[in-house]
Amino acid sequence: MDTLEFVMSPDVAEVVPAVLGFNFEEMKSVLQERLRYYSGLVVTEGAIKAAKQDRADLNKLREALEAKRKEVKKVCLAPYNDFEAKVKELVGMIEAPISAIDGQLKEHEDRRREAKYGEIDAFFREEVGDLMGLVPLSAVWKDEWLNAGTSMKKIKEEVSSALSKIRADLKVLGTVEAEYQDEVKVKYLEALDVSAALAHRHHLKEQAQKFREMEEKRRRVEALGGLAQADACGAGPAPEEPTEQEQETVYYLAFECSVTKAQAAALSAFMRNNNITYRRIYK
Repeated sequence: MDTLEFVMSPDVAEVVPAVLGFNFEEMKSVLQERLRYYSGLVVTEGAIKAAKQDRADLNKLREALEAKRKEVKKVCLAPYNDFEAKVKELVGMIEAPISAIDGQLKEHEDRRREAKYGEIDAFFREEVGDLMGLVPLSAVWKDEWLNAGTSMKKIKEEVSSALSKIRADLKVLGTVEAEYQDEVKVKYLEALDVSAALAHRHHLKEQAQKFREMEEKRRRVEALGGLAQADACGAGPAPEEPTEQEQETVYYLAFECSVTKAQAAALSAFMRNNNITYRRIYK
């Protein structure tokens, strides 16, 4: 649209004085002289009446000055208030189409970002391959990818690089002990942090070692208790080897429990140490 020129008539500099002059210096000088009397004044019992009169006179003078200030302010602000109201009306007229344009531009930007997200998601699905179901797009996402200035070429390079790093990390983690691999990989996939995953492996090993030590201690205690009982009862005949019919029955149990990662690792170690065969049941 054509540019509108703002023209003041008359120009504000011509009608509004730079200074609102009055006999300020004269009044200040006179007041300083008259008010010096009240500096350090002590009102005695006999001077109460005079003090009250002085207070009334001073109040009257103050009110006269304040009344003049308000009068001048009102006169000065009258043209400005009129000017402000008119300018605000013009601004309001301009803001309506600005708001309408902003809304349409936002809709356009939202559609652009949505389309770009779809393009990124489609490329990610092509590239994720064997990591599908393990690594979501959100794990490698960067907010700046949706910026208009970020090219799809750069985005594709960064997506491919991120997935390659994840595959390399998982390959490294695949070299840890088989008994800890699942838990370690789960930990890694939480934040794609190899250091955190390896630290978790160390924690699992410590937990398993503590569990083995506790089991060994329990067995020693049970063995010592059995020897003590044998000594008390005297040596008896050697126990017969159990026949095939007397072998313990093997039961197949399926159960569900709520455990922490550390507890799951300890439970897994317990089963392995006691030759209990188990497998995971996925829902």
